[in-house]
Amino acid sequence: AHNAFLISELGLYFKHAEIKKVSEAGINEDYKETICFAVLANECVHGQSGNIPNVTGASRSAILGKICPVHVVE
Repeated sequence: AHNAFLISELGLYFKHAEIKKVSEAGINEDYKETICFAVLANECVHGQSGNIPNVTGASRSAILGKICPVHVVE
């Protein structure tokens, strides 16, 4: 979002799409990665795959991440 050259190149590549920054949807651009990790964690907790094989080239859908409960001994 802070790279004007990249935004420009995306506009050239996706000529028929409107390129917008997430800030136009009310999301702070600096929190975008944090939000993505929260979404992936939610998918993992609910047993849903977090990848898109036809986009990433993965051979199959997969649950991304691992929940590791911590047992605290007092």
